[in-house]
Amino acid sequence: MPDPTATLYAPTEGKQGATLSQTMSDTITSIIAGRTPLSAFDDAVKKWRSGGGDAIRKEYEQALGRK
Repeated sequence: MPDPTATLYAPTEGKQGATLSQTMSDTITSIIAGRTPLSAFDDAVKKWRSGGGDAIRKEYEQALGRK
């Protein structure tokens, strides 16, 4: 399925997206490797959302004409 946001721009994604993605990726890798409990995923998602993830989602929704 094609990504509907592939041609869109979200300012927060440009500023914080790489850091947020890396944090999530690191958490997932640690969980898979057994270094971190699965419960750490929920905390990582909360940090992603509060660290800019919700803003990114809102910007993409607005660009798509939603909400």
